[in-house]
Formats: sequence, C-alpha cells, structure tokens
Amino acid sequence: MGKTDRKRGWLGRFLNGSEGSVTVEFVLWLPLFLALILVTADASLAFTRQSNFWTVSRDTARIVSRHGLDTGEAERYARRQARFGDYTPDVSVRVDKIASTVTVTITGDAQKLAPFGVLGLALGSTVSAQVTQTLEPI
Repeated sequence: MGKTDRKRGWLGRFLNGSEGSVTVEFVLWLPLFLALILVTADASLAFTRQSNFWTVSRDTARIVSRHGLDTGEAERYARRQARFGDYTPDVSVRVDKIASTVTVTITGDAQKLAPFGVLGLALGSTVSAQVTQTLEPI
C-alpha cells in the first residue's frame, strides 16, 4: 500500500466517519447559546440597576419627606447613590407644597444599563423609577 493509498484511506475514513458530527452540531448551536447568555446577562444587569433606581428613589423621597434634605442636596445624594461605574443617571426631585408631596425620578439610558446592548429594543431608550411620598408635618 503506497503513500497515496494511505492518504486516500485516511481521507475516506474522515469524510465517511461520524465522530465529527457532534462538533458540527456544537458549532451550529453555539451562536444561539451565546445569544441566550448575552440576553440573560443584559436582563439581569438592567433589572438589578432599575431595582437600585427604585431603592434610591424611595430612600431619597423618604429623607426629603422627613425634611432631612432640600431638593438640591437630595438630587446630589440620589445621583451619588444611583451612580455605577462612570455613568450617572438623571435625577429630579420635586416638592409640591400644595399637594404636600415629594416626587423623586431617576432616569437612565437603557444602553448604559445593559452593557451588551441586546435589550435596547425591548427596554426602549430609557429606564426610570419614580416614587412619590407625602411630606410629613414640620
């Protein structure tokens, strides 16, 4: 058996063998699994950060409703608490003396909240949390 016969035999066994079929299936399914992992990571981070927005909004509204901070100090406090990495979301603190309420709104860019950008279409352009509490009497 010559060298070409051995190559032909090896190539024939390789092309007719079924050992590589698992690798081909894995390569075909890999993009789907990676996409699923990216969507899961994006969703987890976005929901965690939105939960943080709710917590910071609630805490800030509680402090302002108890007359612990004025609106300027409250906005700085909320920005500091809601910040992650180098991104600071928009914060608005409004006190309505007539209705005797305080409203804290924190709004963040969805692309910054979900780092892979997979959820940008599902979340829209912004993610926000808004909490309104009644002012306590002085």
